[in-house]
Amino acid sequence: MRDRTKVHLYGRWESHRSLPKVARNIARVLAGHFHVSIWSTDMPWAFPDRVPPTGEVFRVGHTAARRHRLYQDLPGGVDVDLKSRRDVIATSFVYPDDLLSGWMKMHRVTYPGFVCEAMEILNQWEVEANKHTACWVPSRYCKDAFERSGVRRPLYVIHHGIEPEFRPLETPRKPSRMTFLLLNTVAHFHYRKGVLDGLRAFKDAFPNGKADVQLLLRSPLEEKGLRAAVEEEVARPGAPIVVQEPKAFSVPAEAMNGLYNGVHALFAPSRGEGFGLPTLEAKAAGIPVVGTFWHGSREHFMPELDLEIGPHPARLCHIPISEEESGIARDLDHDGMVAALRKMYDEHDERNRKSIAAAPSIRREWGWTKVLKPLVSLIRTGKPT
Repeated sequence: MRDRTKVHLYGRWESHRSLPKVARNIARVLAGHFHVSIWSTDMPWAFPDRVPPTGEVFRVGHTAARRHRLYQDLPGGVDVDLKSRRDVIATSFVYPDDLLSGWMKMHRVTYPGFVCEAMEILNQWEVEANKHTACWVPSRYCKDAFERSGVRRPLYVIHHGIEPEFRPLETPRKPSRMTFLLLNTVAHFHYRKGVLDGLRAFKDAFPNGKADVQLLLRSPLEEKGLRAAVEEEVARPGAPIVVQEPKAFSVPAEAMNGLYNGVHALFAPSRGEGFGLPTLEAKAAGIPVVGTFWHGSREHFMPELDLEIGPHPARLCHIPISEEESGIARDLDHDGMVAALRKMYDEHDERNRKSIAAAPSIRREWGWTKVLKPLVSLIRTGKPT
């Protein structure tokens, strides 16, 4: 039942990243407890010195948010208009530089949710995070990065979750070849997601062109040089690589569940994740994972289901965060990826059986309503109990 507390949720409704998906689920859960209003932080004209404190600006932002396909099923409790924000508690799920302080200054109590993918955050992110009542992040990896970079405000870990659509299908349509799925949602994320590194490792794991194994790469390729590099790896001798270029990133959960159920294992050689939703979604869909778990995905690492790729023993690297600056992360271990892929191939039947058996408990423990209980408590009491 909703109480009289008013909550203002800032989010990137129009982004091509996973942020809108997370913000949508936050909105749906919070709307079951509070009077919720939403604001789009990715309007190109919305800068602090140009945002008048009027309802008209809010309505424009709200309209943009509601127009996005991901938000068409928001609950009716999400309010359309909110002219005064002083007595409204603010929260969010964005990168810190998405959240311009000119907006948050309108609120007396602010609990923004932030995310990062590297082991440290940018200086302007640290400055922004230290302006708020308290902050929350989806993993201990993010919490360590924020604290290591100088954030001194109260900082809480509140996990992400999964939609109920992610589940094993009774009669999944899988290719006759054992198929590894490598996902990349945005072309310029390919270095952080380990796309080219993963393709090289797959070719080296199965160099003789095994007839019963393949890799499915699902990624945009419009980043400069990426298409040519992918085509070069595809042409190398070895097991086949199939490339799909999705027309849209915002894929409904039911369709994503079908994608997971249509392969045999997820291959996630990422250098850094704030939480790692695809690895959790895949396990909820009943397929095992081979990937890196030294970042945010550690929160849901399951050794009986997952094959862990360790980091390169001697190297760190820079992963792009913006065009101007980078963050430090652990680098990938090529030999470790090759060995893990071969091991998953050899052990797939047993790991698949365990993954299907574990899926109901994963769906039960990681549903959005359950994992966001601490956020509801934070807004209601000031503590994420």
